[in-house]
Amino acid sequence: MCDAVATFRGEDPKFFEEIFALQDKFGFRFGWEIRGNMCVPEKLELIKKLLERTHAFSLNRAEAFCLFNVDNDMDAIEAMHKLSVPVIIYRVGGEGLY
Repeated sequence: MCDAVATFRGEDPKFFEEIFALQDKFGFRFGWEIRGNMCVPEKLELIKKLLERTHAFSLNRAEAFCLFNVDNDMDAIEAMHKLSVPVIIYRVGGEGLY
């Protein structure tokens, strides 16, 4: 049995439906590295819904700036704090991650 599953996906409703059904059956934690093309403000509500079943969420600086319509790290981090996900990995290139 596995303890966790991670994926690099965009908005594939069938995939998320199936992974959440498997999560219900096997009880694993789920990590999601979002695809950049999904990081637009219009998709924020869908992302929030998917994050309700996600244990770790990973995005980079450019994705966060676009998704939250901000232009600096502090505003991006503040917006991420409002998400309902236990772990957020904020990748900032050569500067590392938070």
